[in-house]
Formats: sequence, structure tokens, C-alpha cells
Amino acid sequence: MKMQNIVPWPYRLRKGHSSNPAEGACIMDAINWLAHGRHGDRPQCVDPILRGFCIQGNDWMPDDIRQKFLLRAHLLAGSNDPETRSARLRILVLGAVRIFLPMALDAAGAGFCDEAKKLRDLPDDVSYEEMKQIAAKTRKRCTSRTVEAASWAARAASWAAKEAARTGRTSRAAAATAVCASIIGASTIVWDKYFEVLDVALAAGKTGEPWSACDIDIGVMKYKKAAKITESV
Repeated sequence: MKMQNIVPWPYRLRKGHSSNPAEGACIMDAINWLAHGRHGDRPQCVDPILRGFCIQGNDWMPDDIRQKFLLRAHLLAGSNDPETRSARLRILVLGAVRIFLPMALDAAGAGFCDEAKKLRDLPDDVSYEEMKQIAAKTRKRCTSRTVEAASWAARAASWAAKEAARTGRTSRAAAATAVCASIIGASTIVWDKYFEVLDVALAAGKTGEPWSACDIDIGVMKYKKAAKITESV
């Protein structure tokens, strides 16, 4: 059986990271146990850009939708690929500007249809500076309380583009993209798009299956042991 056809983590994922294993695991905690046999939400085998995107998404999305991360755990593990990091970052930031922000504008009403279309039609090679400026202008248009979500989504998209252009801020840019999605994340359609963007970013670089069936058993066993110890303290 192929690894991608099974869910290696046998528990429901929780919202947020906890220093206490007995309180459960987010997607990054789960991967850390399976791939490295230890607690923590920063597994070395996961691309830091994807990690930032997933941590924010994990913490904002509804519980049932959060479990979809489990189907991608084997791909996230082993995704740390410096050579394609910039390509993955561009995919995520374009997702903020061309997908999530237009969805927020659609929800804001018919008065923003033209603006949403312009954002969706931005070319793949649009610069981060252009994306930042466009999102900032969009935010200025969203002034009334009825389009407050669109205003915040525009702010997050602008922030994502701004951070992407700065050296060493790539993880923040990825996180900002997830924030842009979460602002309008009341609809399952938004989270479907979130996972579509994640899948494209995963496909742009290396992914891996760093664990065998034995590794899975060991990782889960170590988690159970750590959870029991912390629960009894």
C-alpha cells in the first residue's frame, strides 16, 4: 500500500501548538513525532515557508477541515528544499493576491467585481512591489464597515507581498497568506482553495516520505509515552 493512501497520525489534530503532548498535536507536532520522534512544531524536514502557511491555517480553520492536513503529512515531511523555496513563496503570495483577496471582494458586493477580476488576471511574473501596491490601493477602497473583511484581507495580502520582498522574511510572508485566507475562512470553499494552493506549492519542490511503517509505530509510541508522562504530572 502506498503511503499516500493512509493517514499515519491516528489522532485528531488540535488547534495550536501546546508544550504538553497530552493536550494533543497540531499538524507540525504530528509530523515532528512521526519523522523525528520528538515534540515541537518546527520539524526540520518541513520547508519553513510551508510550515508558516500550515501553522496559520491549522490554527484558524474549523476542526473538521483541519484533519485534511493528515492526507498531506507524508508530503510535508521531507519538503525542506532550499532550491525551490522562492518558487513556493511566489505561489503562496500569488494565492493571497489572486485568489483569497478577490474572494473577499466578491463577498463584499457587486461594487468590487471589476477590482476582483483585475486581481485574478494578474500575470505570474507580477513583482512583489506591484502586488503590495495593488493590495494597498484595494484596502483604501474598502472603507465602510460592510467590507471590513475585505479591508483586512487586502492588508494581509499587502503584508505578504511586502514580507516576501524582504530577505529573511519568507516565513512571515507565507503566514500572511494564510491569514488572508483565514479572514474570509467562514466558507468551506475558501479552505478548499487554501488546500489547492498548498498542493501546488508542495508540487513545486521536493516532498518526501521519511518514515516507514515501523517509524510510524515508533513515533506514535513515543508520543503516547510523552502524553502519559505529562498527563500524570
